[in-house]
Amino acid sequence: MAGKPTYEALLQQVRELENSLAEKDRTEKALNRRILALTQPRDNAEGLELEDLFDMEDIQRLQDEFARATGVASIITRVDGSPITRPSNFCRLCEKIIRKTDKGFANCCKSDAALGKLSSDGPIIQPCMSGGLWDAGAGISISGRHIANWLIGQVRDETQTEENMRRYAREIEIDEATVIEAFREVPSMSVETFTNIARMLFTLANQLSAIAYQNIQQVRFIADLKQTEEALKESEARLQTLIRTLPDLIWLKDPQSVYLSCNPRFEAHFGAREKDIVGKTDYDFLSKKKAELYRKEDRQVLEKGGPIRNESEFIFASDGHREILETIKTPMYRSDGRLIGVLGIGRDTTDRKKAETRLQRSRVRYQSLYQESLKRTRLYESLLKSVPMPLVIYNLDGQAIYVNPAFTSTFGFTMQDVKGRRIPFVPEEERERSTAGIRQVLGGEPVFSMETRRSTKDGRILDVLLSSSCYDDDTGNRAGIVVFLRDVTQVKQTEAQLLQAQKMESVGRLAGGVAHDFNNMLSVILGYTELELAKLDETQPLFRSLKEIRKAASRSADLTRQLLAFARKQTVTPKVLDLNKTLEGMLKMLRRLLGEDIDLIWQSEGNLLPVKLDASQVDQLLTNLCVNARDAIENVGKIVIETGTQILDEAYCRQHRGFLPGEYIMLAVSDDGCGMDKETQDKIFEPFFTTKGSRQGTGLGLSTVYGIVKQNNGFINVYSEPGQGTTFRIYLPSYMGEAVEDIKREAETIPRGSGEVVLIVEDEPLILTLAEKMLKTLGYSVLPADSPKKALQLAEAHTGDIELVVTDVAMPELNGRELAERLKKLYPDIKYLFMSGYTANVIAHRGVLDEGVNFIQKPFSTRELAQKVSEAITSE
Repeated sequence: MAGKPTYEALLQQVRELENSLAEKDRTEKALNRRILALTQPRDNAEGLELEDLFDMEDIQRLQDEFARATGVASIITRVDGSPITRPSNFCRLCEKIIRKTDKGFANCCKSDAALGKLSSDGPIIQPCMSGGLWDAGAGISISGRHIANWLIGQVRDETQTEENMRRYAREIEIDEATVIEAFREVPSMSVETFTNIARMLFTLANQLSAIAYQNIQQVRFIADLKQTEEALKESEARLQTLIRTLPDLIWLKDPQSVYLSCNPRFEAHFGAREKDIVGKTDYDFLSKKKAELYRKEDRQVLEKGGPIRNESEFIFASDGHREILETIKTPMYRSDGRLIGVLGIGRDTTDRKKAETRLQRSRVRYQSLYQESLKRTRLYESLLKSVPMPLVIYNLDGQAIYVNPAFTSTFGFTMQDVKGRRIPFVPEEERERSTAGIRQVLGGEPVFSMETRRSTKDGRILDVLLSSSCYDDDTGNRAGIVVFLRDVTQVKQTEAQLLQAQKMESVGRLAGGVAHDFNNMLSVILGYTELELAKLDETQPLFRSLKEIRKAASRSADLTRQLLAFARKQTVTPKVLDLNKTLEGMLKMLRRLLGEDIDLIWQSEGNLLPVKLDASQVDQLLTNLCVNARDAIENVGKIVIETGTQILDEAYCRQHRGFLPGEYIMLAVSDDGCGMDKETQDKIFEPFFTTKGSRQGTGLGLSTVYGIVKQNNGFINVYSEPGQGTTFRIYLPSYMGEAVEDIKREAETIPRGSGEVVLIVEDEPLILTLAEKMLKTLGYSVLPADSPKKALQLAEAHTGDIELVVTDVAMPELNGRELAERLKKLYPDIKYLFMSGYTANVIAHRGVLDEGVNFIQKPFSTRELAQKVSEAITSE
């Protein structure tokens, strides 16, 4: 169904009715203006001739009367001289004699043409070029166009003589006597009289010109009037047809609400014909209440001077059906501004109302769907924004149309940076793989977890896992690509660090195991060497050999201690130390160790918090770092030892895996030596790795440093470039407590026993036998046991006291601590001394001895064993 015209369209129809009435009024005024225009000069008379403008019989009578009244001959010719009218009052000389000859006629036409020139100054008066008689002429024109000539003449005065006529007769070859006879019949008048007659002719010719113009205007006016009347009739017919065929109700009332006209639709409303409605009011057809309402609306229209709009139900009297009509009433005026009345138009809006109801329902449904769609859209947007990994959506041209906040956070590019562009974050070396991935996705095969690299806005390169697939638009056509990127840079770094840590841990376990077994052998070698040396005099040849054996074994023991330090199996007794004082006490020794070519610079920060550390480990740390720095300097150089306080925040720790936030004491050792490349730096803490030549190092110095730092919950960083020197920075946890002075005292004599009973437990037979001999030589009574089970049996069978149990830590059946606890139930006052090649968690945590635990490190000398046994027996 076609849509109903709007309110504005109804107003437009009202305006068209007003315009039609105004056009009729303008036409009437135009007719009056045309009548006045008849007397005004106008142009454009092309193609009109005299015959077209006048009744030629009337012109002929006018010419004849003029000739009789003036006594002159008269004729009207065309511009070329050809006659239009019949000659009037022509004399016999001209008409019957001269014009009958060829020469005479030619001369007459030539003379007539000369007289017929258009002139606005007056008539042309001259003797005839044929017979010499006086002639005159005046032109007739229309709007300036020359259309005819009115000629008069054939009169003579005293200047025309018979002799002249005889001569002219001979020229045109006619009889002289005949010519003279006819000449004497020619009217005679003075030149002055003829001139006056010629001027009268000029005036008459001008009047004819004016009359000709008026005739043209009248013809045109009549034609225009006829055309206008026909157009007006056609317009009125169209208007009447329009009004009668419109589906709307149309009516017109005068200012008193009396009906002036209406269309058939309105007739159906009242149930009457237009002729029966015109001249009546609403009171004649409607209820009083309805009629008064319409009368009130009419007054409102007239008072407002503009249209009003209403909507109400109409009952059609023709068949009783009802319609909801939208009515517009507007004042109608004539073109001169006079009020005609009130024009009304009523349009059926029943279907529109139903459509509006359906539309409203549709709008409600659409609004609900829209809100639901909006919710889904917001949900999708929220989901996209909340995706924790970077996400990019591309169109098929490869241009980014969306990036989520995680993408901006990771790569630095905002939506404004990349919208409608290709994101410039694919490194050159990754372009070929990325292009292949795009082709794979566009071919319908998604990409999952492809390892690649991408650059950030600030130039950093990140390792990422890329997953991608295509997406379609709402019509099912392929629209673009969705890409998820997972930043695995830190994961990669962590994996590398984890692998390194696992490697170091594995090597540490291996080194610790080797050191344990090696220590057992060294214990036997050193022990028996000392026992034999005690039996010999220094002058004996064997004494010197045994001393060399002990020296080699001691160096081997130092090597195992370094391995244990790297493996964090070294047994330590931490104390709260003032690091500055501890280091200052080592400077003199270090200067001797480094030599004169090395300038050792000490830069300490005052008021450092103390650290909790075994003083012997500080010796190992500084000695190994300084020796390593010295070896990196070719000739002359300097080494700088620094201390300071360093607070590591979370941001720093995120960039340095394995570091924990907190306050640390920093120990730095720097040199201006040869430096290291990145590949070397990755390996320097591995045991036995060295860049030194053969026999110049064991490769355990820096691995020992690494193990000590880790054992004390610290961190170590190295900064170096080839040719730029190296700096090692160690961060040790600060300790909130008072530092104690580390005082080392060497016993002047070896403590000896007085027959105290010592139970010794060791699963290694060689060490058990050696220890038994050492204790017996020291004056102790010894109960040896090669297993915890045997030790318990000996303890249960022994009838006296057992003052001390010396036991290995790691043994089958029971460990050393468990055995000591069992024995304590049998001998509540028994003391115990643990021994091991490396510590185990049964007596220490991460190599740090538990409080109150007596421990001796394998291998040990007779003096060391004597001191530890004496300390254990006399301990509280």
